[in-house]
Amino acid sequence: MEIRQLRAFVAIAESGTFTAGAQRVHVTQAAISMQIRQLENELGAKLFVRAPRRVILTEAGEHLMHRARLILREHDAAQDEIAELAGAERGRLRIGSASAMVTIEQLPKILREMRKQHALAEVTVGSGTSESLVQQILAGELDLAFVSLPVEARGIQTERLNEDQLVAIASPRHRLAKQRTVSAYTLAG
Repeated sequence: MEIRQLRAFVAIAESGTFTAGAQRVHVTQAAISMQIRQLENELGAKLFVRAPRRVILTEAGEHLMHRARLILREHDAAQDEIAELAGAERGRLRIGSASAMVTIEQLPKILREMRKQHALAEVTVGSGTSESLVQQILAGELDLAFVSLPVEARGIQTERLNEDQLVAIASPRHRLAKQRTVSAYTLAG
């Protein structure tokens, strides 16, 4: 069993498809399929059942998922500790972004600045909902994330980067389209 196989397995299980899992770990679908086939052969058990447009974990897959997350967390922690000894420039930074929270221009600018300051560091960027990214931070799977506030989780430090104005749009034929302002209460009802 190899770390890359476990990463592939977890990526597929969390994303629900081989295609999305492959994108997440930056390999081709053929490569990730081969990794899973090798893992299943080594374990002597099927890990996934293929359903229309998604995969489902088998009982063996469910058991492995729990262990794989623990193994990957420990593996990543060990790498981080050793990288710390070598200095922050060689470390790893795992970033998550809720797509609606960071404009097209902001995230690349932030990443460019980080690359300048830590040229040898491995930086990975993933996406998800604000809620899922907070859970990944709590689980030690991400180092930082760009999310919408409020974050109501203990042990997470937040810093406001900007404020966005939310607006409601409607078809010109909608009953609220002629009103200049609409309250949240009116939208909810």
